[in-house]
Amino acid sequence: ANLVVTVSEGNFFLALILTHVVCILLGMAIPTTAKYIMVAMMVAPALVLMDIPAIAAHLFIFYFAILSDLTPPVALAAMAAAGVARSDFYKTAFTAVKLALAGFIVPYLFVYSPKLLLGFSPFNWGTIITIITSIISIYFLGAAMINWAFCKLTLIQRLMTFVGALLLIVAKLNIGIIGFFLIFSAYYLNYRKYKSMGKKVA
Repeated sequence: ANLVVTVSEGNFFLALILTHVVCILLGMAIPTTAKYIMVAMMVAPALVLMDIPAIAAHLFIFYFAILSDLTPPVALAAMAAAGVARSDFYKTAFTAVKLALAGFIVPYLFVYSPKLLLGFSPFNWGTIITIITSIISIYFLGAAMINWAFCKLTLIQRLMTFVGALLLIVAKLNIGIIGFFLIFSAYYLNYRKYKSMGKKVA
């Protein structure tokens, strides 16, 4: 815990990144309950020292401790999936990480938007807006990761969708509007491409 605080030098985001890495490394090849207890004992105090609510800190750790089953080089979940599909382990593991990459943002939402935990503020329109924008941002991050909307996204459309979804996570109105505009523009262009492809086939 002290190491995370010292290395991050009080930088909130850097402390979360370091905790993220520690959770992934310590969570490899260990049963879920054991990995959560071990990582929580070692890392949770560091986050609490930085004034992160205890429940948000523990959910952050718990989430990443479980996601360590997806990440190479151990990736127990990917190993099981590769065995069932009779596919290459590393290709399966990296594909799993790619498909689940949007989910790696969720623990950060717990910390930066405690309203999602429904216990730190009254349930009001602000809470509802936070929940809706979080769901939308994760959905479009997933779309950017799999590179598909109405049809395959171009590189520019993919970047617009990815950046727009990240801007929604910031949860500030002026920045969120820019995010919505980027996503809407990317999807509008992609829809036009999809319609033109349909006309060519016809």
